[in-house]
Amino acid sequence: MAKKEKAKEELMPRGYLSPSGMMREFDKMFDEFRSGFEDRFWRPFGEIEMPAMEMPREPLVDLADMGDRFELTAEIPGIPKDKIDINVSDDSIEIKAEIEEKKEEKEKDYICKERAYRSFYRKMALPDDVVSEKADAKMTDGMLKITLPKKEPKEAPKTKKLDVK
Repeated sequence: MAKKEKAKEELMPRGYLSPSGMMREFDKMFDEFRSGFEDRFWRPFGEIEMPAMEMPREPLVDLADMGDRFELTAEIPGIPKDKIDINVSDDSIEIKAEIEEKKEEKEKDYICKERAYRSFYRKMALPDDVVSEKADAKMTDGMLKITLPKKEPKEAPKTKKLDVK
């Protein structure tokens, strides 16, 4: 009998999973994917813990290097430009937006009255130093375009080749 069990063990590869084991592995992979997806689009301000529905959305951005400047484009739909707060330093940029919509109508007896609250937040480091005083922002159809001029490049350090003696 021992020979029969040993022969059966040799037929199964070491990393073999039963069908139920494979399903558990797939469930684990999908859970990891879903948690990463939610973290990408719903993050709290700083370290404050908030329920998922109150967390600000992180706007999707494109950052392009145009040689003498960076051009950052962010999607911020439905937010008026006067509600957007942009802070630029020499090495980073921070975009915040918050809007709460309330409508007061005193002529009706409400059974249900809902309000809309949206917020966006994104802070990111810039690859090179920029001239924050010359930065410019324009909003068109929910797309925010920020132009960030780069600082003048410093002279590259001179190098000298040494011969090993």
